[in-house]
Amino acid sequence: MEQMLLCLSSGYRPRYRHDVLRAISMPEGTHLQFRYESSLIPEGLRQRVKSNDFAGSEVCIAYLDRSKPQQSPEIVPCRVANLIESHLSGDMYILDLCLGQFSVATDIRAFNKDIYTVASNLPYWHGDDICGSFFQLINSMPTTLRKTSDIGDWQALVTTLSTHSDFSTEPFFYYVKSLTNVANKEAIPVCSNVYRIDASKTYQLTIVQYAPGNSLDSRTVGETYWLLVKNEDANVSFTTTKELAIDSPYDEKTVRLRASNPTQATDCVVALLRQITAGFPDPSKAVLDFDLGLQIKPSYGWLVFKGLVVGSLIGAQGLVPIYLNPNITDKWIGYIIVSIAGIAAGLIASFGLRKL
Repeated sequence: MEQMLLCLSSGYRPRYRHDVLRAISMPEGTHLQFRYESSLIPEGLRQRVKSNDFAGSEVCIAYLDRSKPQQSPEIVPCRVANLIESHLSGDMYILDLCLGQFSVATDIRAFNKDIYTVASNLPYWHGDDICGSFFQLINSMPTTLRKTSDIGDWQALVTTLSTHSDFSTEPFFYYVKSLTNVANKEAIPVCSNVYRIDASKTYQLTIVQYAPGNSLDSRTVGETYWLLVKNEDANVSFTTTKELAIDSPYDEKTVRLRASNPTQATDCVVALLRQITAGFPDPSKAVLDFDLGLQIKPSYGWLVFKGLVVGSLIGAQGLVPIYLNPNITDKWIGYIIVSIAGIAAGLIASFGLRKL
């Protein structure tokens, strides 16, 4: 097996824990940023990370349980990614990762035994302090590690995470499964960290939600957890509710949105927020998880058609006076000039060039 990078994140700080949740929630193809202090990267790898030598390398994102000083830290693999770019900013090493399939261990104990064998200086306890490296170059990953896109394997992964104290109180987990064109059911892939969608079309965002071991049934609105989808861009409108009630231990939620018809390729985002405090849906009480980038491709054919129709109507207003005026001898020249001017005005209006 080719070399692979191992990127660890723990629950020591809320942001570190949040990185793990993002890693298991975001769809394939989206980008996730990791950051490490220099002390967390082996000295022999720092220059290579700074120089972006590992660009294109495969990465295993994993959770490190450092909650029990009396026990060896346990590693739970979560996601496969591709390292897009790395650099040094101050004393922080920044890694831009493109998420791929899930990374799961068929036997978590066997995986930990093997990973500590093939990797040197992984985190360990020295008294009350954690020592070792959170970023490693592994020559061969354990055979107990496998890649998968199966939702059942994702459920098994979050079930494993929920047994650890850092995630034991998490009321629910979710994963953005897909974005599909409602008309033709075509799945839209993420390319360069954005969904490229067509103008004037409706799309469905499908989200899988799971709460291992929890009972979330029969809750009133005031006792409910929520997944909120937020957008402040007029180019995207929602045709269904943006407030998804987490009222079952397992479910598949959907949100439908419609793209406008801008006059040029337009970027916008929808944000996903997780409200883990029971109550009425309120973005101020929710945690911002991540943004999903959208790029709307304009329908130039429709814009041209609309411009021609509008231009024809504008031109007709000038053609009638020419036709009725007996003093104009070269009426065909007038017809041509007025028609061209009307069509040009219609196209300018349709494409919004008056705004430039």
